[in-house]
Amino acid sequence: MDPFDERILKVLGDGKKRNFGQLVGEVGFSHNTLRLHLVSLVDRDLVLREKMPRKGHGRPMLHTPYPVFEAPNKSVCCQNHT
Repeated sequence: MDPFDERILKVLGDGKKRNFGQLVGEVGFSHNTLRLHLVSLVDRDLVLREKMPRKGHGRPMLHTPYPVFEAPNKSVCCQNHT
């Protein structure tokens, strides 16, 4: 596991849900780097992602990640940025 993955898992290890913007601020690297590593972590079943109902108009929120081993109900984080 590389240092980016380790940093993401460390931040998510506290069990708090975060949207993508919050997670970018906490991990300290670019949103593109975060996105690539989150996809990899989700693909390896180390992080789970769930859509959150949206209040009002706009895209649904994607809440990412609790690491699977930390997730009591296997929830996750991130707002979908494109």
